[in-house]
Amino acid sequence: MSGSFWFCKKFQKNKAAQVSGVSQIIELQRLTPPIGKFFGMLGGVAVVANTTWAAFQGKLALDIDWNLGENVSFDTEKFKQTLTERVGKRGKLVPGGNGNVNSAFKQANQIVEATYHVPFLAHAPMEVPNATAWFQKDKIEVWAPVQDPQTARSELAHFFKIPIENITIHVTFLGGGFGRKSKSDFVVEAVAISKK
Repeated sequence: MSGSFWFCKKFQKNKAAQVSGVSQIIELQRLTPPIGKFFGMLGGVAVVANTTWAAFQGKLALDIDWNLGENVSFDTEKFKQTLTERVGKRGKLVPGGNGNVNSAFKQANQIVEATYHVPFLAHAPMEVPNATAWFQKDKIEVWAPVQDPQTARSELAHFFKIPIENITIHVTFLGGGFGRKSKSDFVVEAVAISKK
C-alpha cells in the first residue's frame, strides 16, 4: 500500500507493517488552519505500536521518497551571507517609535561594531512536544504539556467539529516549552491518530 502527501512523493508501508509490535500505520493529511488563527497540523505518517521500540523500528522500516520542496537547494553559507549583508542595510522605521538611532549614531563620540554568527540551534526543550488523546465520537480528552490550552481546545473544536464544551485538556507539567508548546499541532496529531 502506498500514499502521497505534500512532504513525500510516495511511501510504502509493507515492511513497516511487518515489524513485530506494529499494529497500525496511519496516514495523516495536512490540516491547514484559517490564516492567523491556529497552527494546524503538517500531516505525515504515524506508526502505532505496543512499545516505543516497535514504533521506532516501524518508522525506520517505512520506505519514503521525500519531497524536499523549496528547501532542496537550501545552502547554509548563502543564507548566512544574505543575513550578514542585510545587517548593514538601513532598517525600516516603525511609526510611533521613540528616539532616532541614526541621529544617536551621528552624535556618538565612539561607535563599536561587531557581527556575531551562531549556527542554527535546535529548539529542544528537555521534554519534546507530546500528547495522549482519546477521541470518543462526540468528546475529546487530551493530556498534554501545552502552554495555551484554550487555543488547543478551540483548534480541536474547529478541526474535529466537536462542541468546545465537550473537549477537555489536562495540562501536565512542562519539561520546558519556551513558546513552542503554545502551538498545539502535536495535540491535533494525537487526536487525529486516536480518531482513526
